[in-house]
Amino acid sequence: MNEHNIDAQLTKTRYDEIGELIDVLNETFKKKEEIIKSQKTFSSDVSHELKTPLAIMKGYLDVLKWGKDDEKLLEEAIENIKNGVNELTVPQYGSVQIEAKDGSYLTRVYKTNKDGEAVAQSISNLTSCNIYLTDADKNLKFTVKSGVLADARTASCTVKVDDATKVKLERFESHTVVSLQNGDNTVKYIPNVEKTLIIGNANYGDAPLYKVTLDGTEVESSGNQFFVTPKENSVISIAANYPDVDCGVKFNFSSNDVKGILAKVTVNGEEVTNYNDANFTVKAGTKLALTFDKTNYALESFKVNNVETSVYGTFEYLVKNATTFDIKARKYATIKATLNVDKAENITVYHGSSYNNKVIAIKDGENTIELNEVSSMIQIKPNSGCKIESLKVDGNVKTAGGDGIYEINLAEGMKIEITTSAIVRDQKAIVYIDDISLANYGFNFYRSDHSTVPMQSGENTLMFSADDNVFMFGAYGNDLSKMLVELNGEKVEPAYGGGTSYEVKLKNGDRLEIRLSGPNGIDEIELQSTNKNTVVYRIDGTRVKGATLSPGVYIINGKKTIINK
Repeated sequence: MNEHNIDAQLTKTRYDEIGELIDVLNETFKKKEEIIKSQKTFSSDVSHELKTPLAIMKGYLDVLKWGKDDEKLLEEAIENIKNGVNELTVPQYGSVQIEAKDGSYLTRVYKTNKDGEAVAQSISNLTSCNIYLTDADKNLKFTVKSGVLADARTASCTVKVDDATKVKLERFESHTVVSLQNGDNTVKYIPNVEKTLIIGNANYGDAPLYKVTLDGTEVESSGNQFFVTPKENSVISIAANYPDVDCGVKFNFSSNDVKGILAKVTVNGEEVTNYNDANFTVKAGTKLALTFDKTNYALESFKVNNVETSVYGTFEYLVKNATTFDIKARKYATIKATLNVDKAENITVYHGSSYNNKVIAIKDGENTIELNEVSSMIQIKPNSGCKIESLKVDGNVKTAGGDGIYEINLAEGMKIEITTSAIVRDQKAIVYIDDISLANYGFNFYRSDHSTVPMQSGENTLMFSADDNVFMFGAYGNDLSKMLVELNGEKVEPAYGGGTSYEVKLKNGDRLEIRLSGPNGIDEIELQSTNKNTVVYRIDGTRVKGATLSPGVYIINGKKTIINK
């Protein structure tokens, strides 16, 4: 035996107990040699197999590095990323979208932060995770755990369907649709993960499914869908088709005089009038639509099969069995009030807000106004050229709103007294506007009652009364930063700093200058007035000929002068 070679076989020279021992030792040496050879082969194979995927991964990562601008190349590289550790270069504040392939799902995605803590990332529909990255995520590790849906769906239930063509079944958490056939179907799901099944119509607009039961208990629908949480071996029964039976429909009213609250009843879109008949029936699966008159009636209570139900607009109901509607209502009262006006042509009375233009006709003297209690508000407005001197409600003086409109909520027996007058506009002022077109977004000139006074470029004669004050005007355009306003030669400041809206109180004979283009160069006019003769210019720079001057502001021999008479 070679003492340095443990693999060498012993020579058998004896056939007694010693010889048998030699055989056992030789067999042991042989097995040991086979194990060593196997280990060497494994090490060689592992070394080769490790080098290959690492080399591939490095190649794809290099592609990601220098080929990131090539969309096709980038997609190919990402598609071929292998199991294990992958390093990705992502643009600053970019994101990584992780999607499970068909038949697979994401069980967990988490980020190991700088403190070594695993922070779970949000997964949508078990299949998608969008990770938004910041500088703080640099060099951090994201771990993705996944599974095979078929392997994970170890729980199951039985779904019985009468007409599979009308039914759609979907696992809620994973949003995966289950293909159904008529009869019994085995539906598998992931225990405690895919907890809910959604059952609804296969096609939008179809009639809602008739009935769904879970282990014999009927499931209530929500928006024509059924949400079911099965247990292992649960039985779900889906009846899509309605039975061919007649269902009685009954309407109970709190009193006979409120039956008019039902303005219209339709059966599958067709209006019917016999709905109050004692033997009124419809087929199961019929859609009823009830239209209520809420203008003349107050709906106080509405029950469907003794269940209190809210009504918004037209009420639609799918009849599945005998149905009873209980309607409690009352008719709105009519409110009667009197309005006494000295001259009806001076005012306009509106039912509701004036912008709706629902005018109530009135005459001089006493008028009776009757309105429904639910819409008993009126508005009273003076007509153009007129004013309301006094308005009293049950003897109490009322004040108009900022727009000159009186708003009154009528009450039974209310008395409204109105005195009016025509506005006498016997005072005159001149409003000069250099170029109104510069206000390309609009120019407005208002009396105190917000009535509009039309204006144009040049001189405008304004007839007014003391009640028309204060006047308000505003110019709106691209560039009115040079706008200048003067009243009798004195500068007027805008209503707010830097603005182009103004308020002025005018007197008889006033002249209001509105220069949208800015100052008119009075200094230049003064320089032209160098001789001793009287030279007169208007404030806009035009020369005045003649000896008679109307009231206003002028430049006489280079000096600003106000003529009052």
